[in-house]
Amino acid sequence: MNTQELIKTFFSNKTKQLIAVSDQAIVEHSTLKGTHRENIIDIYLKEILPKRFSIGSGMVYGVIQKSKEADLVIWDEQNYPELKLLGHSMFFAESAKAIIEVKTKWSTKEFKDIKTKVKASKFMFRNHKPNVRDEINQIWNEVSAIKYGTEFSGTLSSPHHIAFAGFIFYGGEKFNLSSLSKTEIEMIDEYYPDVLIFLNAGKVLVKEYERDEENTMTGKATLNLYNSGENTLLLFTSIILGEIMERTILTENPFYFTDYIYDLYQNIEREQIEYPINRYFPGGMKNF
Repeated sequence: MNTQELIKTFFSNKTKQLIAVSDQAIVEHSTLKGTHRENIIDIYLKEILPKRFSIGSGMVYGVIQKSKEADLVIWDEQNYPELKLLGHSMFFAESAKAIIEVKTKWSTKEFKDIKTKVKASKFMFRNHKPNVRDEINQIWNEVSAIKYGTEFSGTLSSPHHIAFAGFIFYGGEKFNLSSLSKTEIEMIDEYYPDVLIFLNAGKVLVKEYERDEENTMTGKATLNLYNSGENTLLLFTSIILGEIMERTILTENPFYFTDYIYDLYQNIEREQIEYPINRYFPGGMKNF
């Protein structure tokens, strides 16, 4: 078995394991069932994530805004503090890389709850001071301007928002993009999570950006629904890990599963729609 087949088999088996353990939630109280499944995803992600990152639950606070109560928060424990309050943890917006909402079953009501929480966390203000990446980009741009005799006045950047993911164990088999109304499409930018997995249904919903080469703060935004079958957990994990890496300053090259599973997207059916975005693309840059 080669490397690609081995990785795919691992995640296919892990999917069966997550569903089997999820079914062990035999208690009748819905809140207890939800907590059980949150713990399942907590344990799963702790096995995958680099040790720099920790997983907790609570609320993320910006300088002004705050998130709703989050099932799971992936945050940089190595470089930032956490405040443990009575029955609640307080995370700071600078440390939070991703918020994950866990649902047992897909429904319009549950999706509305996810969208409300996405909206609350989307435009949370964070202090952004120049980091190593910013300083290096500045130096390279200045050197390039000298080399080619061009003028360089500075760089405008659009920091990443905190990534938001939804994890749904059951349902979503009939969910499709063709049924979305014009009003719903106009809500995608502000209300839809960056990635959403329908585990048992074998689907992954993800926002993607086709950036302009000269100004990566603009371009085309699309919502994509992948019918990924047995590769669903692998695809979701690859995407959420990529979102975390894009929001982290690293001294080593970031890891992406697609470097090892280079044909991951080739044999997956996909629906795609374009949606309007009335802001700069997250993580974009423009030089002046």
